[in-house]
Amino acid sequence: MNKTMAKLRKYVTTTDINVYEVELTDEQLETYQEDLDRFYDEVQDELEWEWVHDKVGDEDWELELVD
Repeated sequence: MNKTMAKLRKYVTTTDINVYEVELTDEQLETYQEDLDRFYDEVQDELEWEWVHDKVGDEDWELELVD
């Protein structure tokens, strides 16, 4: 009889973070500072974001005993 070895499975999750920036006009900055809801409704969609850099977040992992 052949005995089966127990298996342990490890799941590793990492989060990639992409960072973007955009320059605001004086008017856009004023709207952002005074009324964030209005900024999201009226300004956000017209912005042309530029990718700056990315980074990988901390790992999160869990173990599972597999039959």
